[in-house]
Amino acid sequence: MVTANQLDLTQEFVHNTTSNTPQLQQLACSMPTGPKEYSAAVTFDAPDPANYSTVTIAPYTIAIHDVEGSYASCISWFNNPAAVVSAHYVMRSFDGQVTQMVCHRNRAYHVAAENSYAVGIEHEGFVAQGEVWYTNAMYQSSANLCKFIAADMGINKLQTYDGPPISGLSPMSHTCTKIKGHQMFPNNSHSDPGPGWDWPASTNLSTM
Repeated sequence: MVTANQLDLTQEFVHNTTSNTPQLQQLACSMPTGPKEYSAAVTFDAPDPANYSTVTIAPYTIAIHDVEGSYASCISWFNNPAAVVSAHYVMRSFDGQVTQMVCHRNRAYHVAAENSYAVGIEHEGFVAQGEVWYTNAMYQSSANLCKFIAADMGINKLQTYDGPPISGLSPMSHTCTKIKGHQMFPNNSHSDPGPGWDWPASTNLSTM
């Protein structure tokens, strides 16, 4: 619910015109044209239709991924019908630039059996070189994006994993941990974002 004396519905955000502070965004995003839901994203670039579903979902978790490649190659791969994978967002390492690819309420293919429950963010980089690729700009951008998604989908951002970095798989309950790495989702075989991801740093930003 949005509470305000006056509302401006003419822009991408719903604005409280008395304070000019963005409250909630209009739920206008639809595949394949968008528009982007996250105003800080540079663009909306839908994947190939083979790589996502227009089935309506109501996610209650956020999955933190790393690309195992570059920002540009990830976007290109999601646009390749041979991929059969996608995520809702892709983020660049050096400056935290964001491209939205799938609407929050549509199913991206990023956590296998958990796709109906999670919004996915792919971060440029490699697990084996996480300390190089996971920059402060990326952490800040990722935290801001997580806060936005959490507000939009009613996800408790205080339930972000905030323990030490993790190697390998470490499944965690969705009941207790809502914002977590791909390696922490059940029924998955991926180990990203891996031991180079600074969870305490990203948690401090995400819960501000």
